[in-house]
Amino acid sequence: MVRRVALAVVVVAILIPSAVLAALRLATPSAALWVQLTSFVPWAVPLLVVGAVALAILWWPKRSDRTTIAVAAVLVGLLALHLTWLAPQWVGGAPRADPEAEAITVVVINARFGRADAVAVAERVRDEEAGILVVSEATPAFVEALTAAGISDRLPMFGGAAADGAGGTVVFSTDPVETIERVEMPFGTYVLRTQGQTMIAAHPRTPRDIDGWHTDHEALRVAAREHGVTLIAGDLNATVDHEPVRRLLDDGYRDAAELTNAGWAPTWPVDRDLPLPVVAIDHVLVTDEVAVVDHSTFEVGGTDHRGLVTTVAPAA
Repeated sequence: MVRRVALAVVVVAILIPSAVLAALRLATPSAALWVQLTSFVPWAVPLLVVGAVALAILWWPKRSDRTTIAVAAVLVGLLALHLTWLAPQWVGGAPRADPEAEAITVVVINARFGRADAVAVAERVRDEEAGILVVSEATPAFVEALTAAGISDRLPMFGGAAADGAGGTVVFSTDPVETIERVEMPFGTYVLRTQGQTMIAAHPRTPRDIDGWHTDHEALRVAAREHGVTLIAGDLNATVDHEPVRRLLDDGYRDAAELTNAGWAPTWPVDRDLPLPVVAIDHVLVTDEVAVVDHSTFEVGGTDHRGLVTTVAPAA
């Protein structure tokens, strides 16, 4: 009886959620709730590992019945499927940097309606000797605070525009910033040219507004194609398991975390009642013309997003 109850717990608490997440990843749903749940696809791997351990305890040293064997087969199949999606974050090849080219460090942060600690952001930029800073949800007050913190000493040029609420996106750089196009979406998203990169500083809407989310991501993809964008950076409000980001990957972009085998690195939320962030929605994506030398995340007070520090260089 105890074994049957334990087996039922494994099925209900582990196999069913993992199967649902796999179905969402494969089916590319369009409804808001299911799209938001797709953000949690990577969590199936630790769930399934726990399930495998539980089944091993149930299985050994007793002889198992057909039900246990069937559950084990389903679990192994689901684990293999989820690992094919998650493993590239740790293993795989990547373009090598041109040894004679100069590397550029890009810092990316969502300032959360301008509430992020501007002094800490400026200090991070200086510590990393960054050449580009991409700020989503950059309010006029936050830009003023960054200026007071000395951001222009390191990054005197800028493009994009600040705005109240979540609508502002500003890119600071050591080099002149040419704004090529403001992509049509409510939050600031710009195609810019700086540091030899044609880039998009991106901030689509969240999937809570599911129609707007799809529209924004399609506009982002079109702009990237039209302008030959080599680098996309910002709060994409989507993970690599969501269809819009996977379409960008199909177009030839790759995620900086994957290229450096940095592992799965969730970026949101970080100031809630959770010990760690749970979903990776902030990204630096590059084409194969760009090599990613290093990639990591960092925390800043005042915002619920982890920031990104990504060093890129022309590919060899």
